[in-house]
Amino acid sequence: MKTIPIILSLAMATSIANAAPPAVGAISDNQQFARKSGAGFTSTSLNDYEGKILVVMLMTPWCPICQSHSQAVGNGILDHFDDASRGSLRSKNDNGVPIQSILLSTEEAASWDSVNASFSSTNGYDQWGLDADAQRMNPRTLLGYYRGGFINSSNLYDWGNDRRRVVVLNLLKGSPSHSFREIIINQNSYSSSNNTSARAAINAILPKPEMEPMLPKFELEQGSNMLDSGTSTVSFGKIVPGNSTTLTFTIRNTGGGDLIGINASLTGPHSGDYQVNGPASTTLTLNQSTGFTVTFNPLADGTRKAVLTLTSTAAGVPPFTVDLTGASSQPAPEIEVQQPSKTKLTDGKAKRAFGTAMVRSKGRTLTFRIVNTGDDTLTGISITQSGNNPGDFNISEPGKTQLAPGKSTMFKVTFMPKGTGTRKATLKILSNDADENPFNITVTGLGAKATGN
Repeated sequence: MKTIPIILSLAMATSIANAAPPAVGAISDNQQFARKSGAGFTSTSLNDYEGKILVVMLMTPWCPICQSHSQAVGNGILDHFDDASRGSLRSKNDNGVPIQSILLSTEEAASWDSVNASFSSTNGYDQWGLDADAQRMNPRTLLGYYRGGFINSSNLYDWGNDRRRVVVLNLLKGSPSHSFREIIINQNSYSSSNNTSARAAINAILPKPEMEPMLPKFELEQGSNMLDSGTSTVSFGKIVPGNSTTLTFTIRNTGGGDLIGINASLTGPHSGDYQVNGPASTTLTLNQSTGFTVTFNPLADGTRKAVLTLTSTAAGVPPFTVDLTGASSQPAPEIEVQQPSKTKLTDGKAKRAFGTAMVRSKGRTLTFRIVNTGDDTLTGISITQSGNNPGDFNISEPGKTQLAPGKSTMFKVTFMPKGTGTRKATLKILSNDADENPFNITVTGLGAKATGN
C-alpha cells in the first residue's frame, strides 16, 4: 500500500474502565487512543483527525486469515485512493477529502512487536496495538468497550467475530452528506467483492462547503438615507448662480477585514461643479465610520450632473458609485393650482364640472387654491373668464394678489346659469409665471328650467 497510514491502538484512562459502554453504534465524544512510537505510548484522540476519512482495520497480525482480509482492504480501498494517477486527489476521495488508514492490533504490545514486523513492512503499515500494561486492564476488556462504542457489536466478549472487522468513519465536521463521526462502513471480513461498494461509500462523503472570505464592504449614508451603489442618486436641489450648498456623507465598513486606502473622487460631465472634502479617515475597521462632505457650486445654469466614487486599496473591494445632481438658475416664481386642495391641476387640460342648476339659481361652488412653488415672488394674480358662457360662473377675488415662495391663496367659483343646456367657460388665472400665464381651466355646468315655468 502506498498511502501514508496512521496506525492507532485504543487507549482509555483507568477512570473509564468502570464506565458503562456507549450506545451500540455510537462513537464516544472525542474517543481517546494510545499511539505507539519508539519512545512508548502517547495519547491522541479522534479530534486530532478531524477533517479526514478514517479507514480502520482490526486484526491479529500473526493470523493468516486476518492478514488476508487486511491485504484485501489495502489492495481494494487504500491502494485505489493512493494511486499516483489520481494526481491532486491522491490519498483523498473523489471530493478531495483526505483519507487516513489505521491498523488496530488486538494483541498486547509484548506479543506482536516482533511477530508481525514482516507483515507490516510488506503491506506498508506502521505497527500499533493495545498498550495493556499502560492501561492496567485486559486488552479484551478494552476491545469490548471499543466494540460497544465504535464497532456496533452487541456481544462485547464475542471479540473473535471482530478480529477482521473494517470500519470507515467520517471525521469531517460540517459535511453536508454525513454526520460528524458517522460510521460509513462497519463490516466483519472484507474481500474484493466489496471494493466497488466500499469505494462508492467513501466517495459519497462531501467536504464542508468553503465559506467565501469576508471582505471589507462600503456602506454609504447621506443624512438618514442609505445609498445603494450604482443605483442611488443624491440631489443638491436648485440654487442661484454664485451660491453653493454642501451635503454630508458617512462611510461605514460593514464587512470583514479593514477598509484601507479609502478615497472619494468625482467624474462625469459636470464634475467640476462639485468638490469633495475628506474622508476624515482613510482606514476603517469593522463597523467603524468616517465622514466627508460634497459641495455643489454650479458653474453654469441648468441641470448639473456628476458621479461620486468611493474606492479602497483593500483586495476584492469593488468601487461604490452614486450619481449626483443639482440645478442652477435665476430665481423665478412658479404657479400651481389645486382643486380640491393638494390635487394639482394641469394648465390647459384641467376641467371641472359643476353639475346641474336651475336657471338664475345658485348652483354648486368649488374652491381653488393657488400656490407659489417657485423661488421668487408670484405677482399680478387675477382671474378673468372667456368662452361661451363666462357670465354663468361667478368668481370671488383671490385673497392675495402676490405670493412669496411657498405661500398660497384661494378663490371660489359658483355656477349660476343664465340659460338652459350646457354652459361652458374658461377661467384664466393671470400672474408673472413665465410659462403658465394665464393658467387655463375649463368649467362646465348644465342649466335647467325651473319646474312649472
